[in-house]
Amino acid sequence: GVLFKGNLRGQAAKSYDKISKRLKDKFGDEYKLFLLVNPEDDKPVAVVVPRTTLQPETTAVPEWFAAGAFGLVTVFTLLIRNVPALQSNLLSAFDNLNLLKDGLPGALVTALILGVHELGHFLAAKDTGVKLGVPYFVPSWQIGSFGAITRIRNIVPNREDLLKVAAAGPLAGYSLGLLLLFLGFVLPPSDGL
Repeated sequence: GVLFKGNLRGQAAKSYDKISKRLKDKFGDEYKLFLLVNPEDDKPVAVVVPRTTLQPETTAVPEWFAAGAFGLVTVFTLLIRNVPALQSNLLSAFDNLNLLKDGLPGALVTALILGVHELGHFLAAKDTGVKLGVPYFVPSWQIGSFGAITRIRNIVPNREDLLKVAAAGPLAGYSLGLLLLFLGFVLPPSDGL
């Protein structure tokens, strides 16, 4: 890549758009422009990098297959986490499969909130033009799931778009959680207590 230092005329966002357009008109999609802040003098620095160096390497296992395997294990750990009788001896879950159905409501609600959280990220990413990979749900024996890890597949052009994508997931999950909380206050409990 190439690093350009100097005085930037005008606002950084407008200059980025203008320089980016000129670079694209001249070289097509061959290069990517970044505007960074130099920590020494707080002035913008332009960095131009060939796109070929930014492409992720391919993996031996397809991404969807690995994500699906992680998802299945996460569903299992969510089921176990919601059955207190199985938490002291995790391997007894295979002998007591009928107990797993007792953990199904809690596991489904948790999985639904996690799924809506990820859906929020994907909808915001689609709106801003950010490309996301497949989410990898991370299982946990202690709490059922640590959430998910989703790879950003392209370069995010500005911080505002990155913030939109990052904030959309928690906002979506929180909204559903709040709705379920109010629903829990309104609906009578199924056990009659």
